[in-house]
Amino acid sequence: MISNAFIVFRVDGDANLGLGHVMRCITLANVFNQAGFKILFICSQASLAASRYVEDCNFQIEYISQSNGEYDAKQCLDIIQDKNVYLIVVDHYQLDASWERLVREGTTKLMVIDDLANRQHFCQLLVDSSFGRIKKEYVQLTNPDCKLLLASDYCLLRNEFYMLSGQAKLSRKNTKKIGNILINFGATDHKCLSVRCIDILKKLQFEGKINILISSTCLWIEQLEKSSKALPNITLHVDSKNVAELMLNADLAIGSVGTSSWERCCLGLPSIGIVVADNQKNIASQLARLGVMELATIDNLNESLLDYVISFDSEKWKNMSNAAFLVCDGLGAQRVKNAVLDSHSEVFLQTMERQDESILFSWQCEPGNRKYSGIAQAPNIDEHRAWYALSLSEPSRRMWLVMFNGEKCGYVRLDVQGKSEEVSVLISQRYRKLGLAHSAISKLKKLCLFGVLDAQVSTDNRASISLFKNLDFKQIETSRFQWNTL
Repeated sequence: MISNAFIVFRVDGDANLGLGHVMRCITLANVFNQAGFKILFICSQASLAASRYVEDCNFQIEYISQSNGEYDAKQCLDIIQDKNVYLIVVDHYQLDASWERLVREGTTKLMVIDDLANRQHFCQLLVDSSFGRIKKEYVQLTNPDCKLLLASDYCLLRNEFYMLSGQAKLSRKNTKKIGNILINFGATDHKCLSVRCIDILKKLQFEGKINILISSTCLWIEQLEKSSKALPNITLHVDSKNVAELMLNADLAIGSVGTSSWERCCLGLPSIGIVVADNQKNIASQLARLGVMELATIDNLNESLLDYVISFDSEKWKNMSNAAFLVCDGLGAQRVKNAVLDSHSEVFLQTMERQDESILFSWQCEPGNRKYSGIAQAPNIDEHRAWYALSLSEPSRRMWLVMFNGEKCGYVRLDVQGKSEEVSVLISQRYRKLGLAHSAISKLKKLCLFGVLDAQVSTDNRASISLFKNLDFKQIETSRFQWNTL
């Protein structure tokens, strides 16, 4: 039973390692906790500084001594031996397949969180949310039955980023200048770059707001406090609980290229990125290539800021913001949870009305959404309006919006065909990999008129073939699948 089962996280974090690994594990832990699981963190004794973040969430935490992989695994197994463990999650660069093999002997499932793709793994699931990460980069590094959850669809962000993304899209359209800069070099800022950024902005005589994000574990906190008190436009936020709101209100971020990069992308916040660790190089090059981030060093940051603070290029800024929104949607933790539990996000169906015409047209025009439809090219607006008006008045056709988290994310349709009904489904690209089509069609089974549903599926559309087979549709012809209550 889920109510008695644990999900266990093996992760470390301190002033040198940073807290990114711990924080993304906490994000995932919260999602599993809301699903009914108990949560346990296992950390080395050197991670005491990170413990407060775990304890603030009321999660259990146990400590082990720092050691080699074999003894680390033994200590973990000793801690969980009397617990009903559903899943172990390991997020640790120093642990690899040798540790994972030992731990898998005593647990049901093991999931690895990685972003380096540089060592062997032995696990049931692996998450690497690096933008552009592809399967072939892990094929030689994982066991054949490992399920790979790759690229930025699986970025582990707290729910508030997703909840504010719609508001961010509206507010970014109205940005006319850089009036609010967010400095964010991770929780610990182990290279003390925030202080140097303040000095550069001071020399540029920037008079807008400057917000600095930092944790109480930062070694330079007294120096930052002194700097922030010296200038009236600087606010230091220590252990802030409203990071998403601060990013929403910022016009430009200056920071490292770690977990916070995905948070900025989700809220469409253009950034000047400075690589502070080797594991950030891949992310940095990808985001720079996409035009989401401008890369700099602390030594040439002055020149980069001149382009934004002194001579604001509105078109360049808006292109960066729009590109950022496309990288990450904030639903990654939900996708990971669904993959672990082999579940699908809950939806409800809402009858479509006249005012839903435009949103359906926007979904029809999304790249890739008509790839396997009978007519690959999207209709023009006049054709769509005529079709939609006819559809609303046609008694043999019923259409519903697919609602997820209170938002319109797609539509489903039933068309009477003799003594059966044909299913059509379209989900916006923004809500991909959440299992929404599966949940929506499951609900259609309860709404069908004759107890029989048909689906026409292209032989090339492997994803849809798998979808309908998982929904107990039987293949009765080459491109035709059918479900019935008999």
